[in-house]
Amino acid sequence: MADVGIPSDPKTSASLRERMETRLGPHILDHAEALGYGAKAYKLVSLDGVEPPSTKRVD
Repeated sequence: MADVGIPSDPKTSASLRERMETRLGPHILDHAEALGYGAKAYKLVSLDGVEPPSTKRVD
């Protein structure tokens, strides 16, 4: 899975991670990407000069 919420602090993202994994979130994202409904890889850009968080992809 790749997103800002997943690599966050495990204590604060545990419920999000659990909900995504028990509802087939990773499978749904893979299938949606294959159908052309977006992409799991993206680049965050700064609009206000503040450096965005790390964009390291986590699978």
